[in-house]
Amino acid sequence: WGNILASQTTATSRKFQDLDASLLADLRLLQNDCNDLSKVLEAIASKRSQHPEVDDKELQARRDFVVTVQKNAEEMLNRISSTEVRAAIENQRQQAANDPGSRARAAVNDNEAFLRNQQMRQQQLVRQQNGYG
Repeated sequence: WGNILASQTTATSRKFQDLDASLLADLRLLQNDCNDLSKVLEAIASKRSQHPEVDDKELQARRDFVVTVQKNAEEMLNRISSTEVRAAIENQRQQAANDPGSRARAAVNDNEAFLRNQQMRQQQLVRQQNGYG
């Protein structure tokens, strides 16, 4: 993500746009998962007698892991959602919108991606009809 941001025009890079959206969504999901895990760990801590297989050391190790993952996810999310990064992406988008050549390249890339997708779908349908998928 960072390499693409630094080396390419993000406005015309479908790969970057897909990666950016996926990364944001995945980091938000990771934060939700960590919150859920924290609740589970607290429930285990409050009912220790029901979970004799989890000792204090194990419980603390799991808490530490969740905290570390939460911090890392938050740092990454803050970086990719930062005002500076979003402004740079928007600036590139505006520049590309004003560049007729850039719009033409984007259209060609979109068309090629559409055709590849349609070809894959056709191949999948043929495999299904032939009983291979």
